[in-house]
Amino acid sequence: MYQSKQQKLHAKRRRRLIFFVVLALVLLAIAAAVVFIFVLPGSKAAPVPLAMPAGSLRAYTGNGFLYLQGGELHYSDFKDPNKDWSMGISTEQIRLHSSAAASAVYNDAAVQFIDTATGNQLFKREYSGVIELARCGTGCVGVLRKDDEQNSQIYIMRLDDVDADELNFGSNQEVLDFGFFGQNETLWTLTLNTGGVSPNCTLETYTVANQAKTGMMMIEGQLVEHVEFVDKYTYIVGTNHILTFNETGQEKNQDRTLIYGWEFVDFGIIGGKPSFVVTPRTTDGLSGTAKLITLPGQEALPPQETLLQLPDNTRGIFVANGKYVVVTNASVMYYSDKGELQSEQALDVLVDAAEKLSPTQLLLTRGTEQFLLEVG
Repeated sequence: MYQSKQQKLHAKRRRRLIFFVVLALVLLAIAAAVVFIFVLPGSKAAPVPLAMPAGSLRAYTGNGFLYLQGGELHYSDFKDPNKDWSMGISTEQIRLHSSAAASAVYNDAAVQFIDTATGNQLFKREYSGVIELARCGTGCVGVLRKDDEQNSQIYIMRLDDVDADELNFGSNQEVLDFGFFGQNETLWTLTLNTGGVSPNCTLETYTVANQAKTGMMMIEGQLVEHVEFVDKYTYIVGTNHILTFNETGQEKNQDRTLIYGWEFVDFGIIGGKPSFVVTPRTTDGLSGTAKLITLPGQEALPPQETLLQLPDNTRGIFVANGKYVVVTNASVMYYSDKGELQSEQALDVLVDAAEKLSPTQLLLTRGTEQFLLEVG
């Protein structure tokens, strides 16, 4: 059929208009998909309010919190309020340490060990000198005491109030920390040699059951900021390097990573590999840049390092549930081991601070309120 020039022009305009409408719809669909991928999964992160107020003296048990409030010691279970309990405390000048099995309530002169699940007393010990630390494992507890001659001892007891071991340290050994790990209830101690010119630390491990030393790791020329035990390896974060040792105390030299000028923030496992977050010592750790460090694990590769520009209003950056997690005042952002943003969830409360409790749990604070966030 014959078409005039004007009809042809109108038809051409219609086709062009249809093209642009279709293009706009495609772009909108892509934009919607991007929003769905990066913002909407889980739509909003919904932290659970906790009874424990911010600023309370507290200890994380793995299943809940032991905390001091109003002259009473309270236990609050995350999942089952029927397991909550309270008990009176004669003085609030105490310190706390907890595991799922036992909790230590102590001051400079005495320590009371209680069953975390029930609040019932397991046993009580009094010491001369000064109690510096108490630590709780799954089957054993320990007390670090410094005597009048400034020598230190660690006393190890089973939960049935039976002495298991005693370690003695010389006057030139300052015990910085100790604890328990693993199914075999392995004891570890971290000491600083105070007799030298440069800082030298020693990490030792012991099997409590047979009172045998199982490993000794020397860290020379730097202080130790953090220790992690994963499978057969020990990861030590020093002021200069991240160090990896095997179960016999031999260093895995190819994993040694220089971090001088950076401060340890967090550790976790991503894709089966040890992963660290460090931030510059010269700036506020929650503003500016974070460095993401992934060790090669069993692979014969150098460590992977990635710089991540932290978003505005960052409240914390963590390794949690197999990914890097950044909490801002209004959202939770998930990053890959290469620092790529994978998804983001809006928080239904604005938060002032964030703290990691476990590989899957974060503690959020808003004013005097506190919230538990399960990392998805």
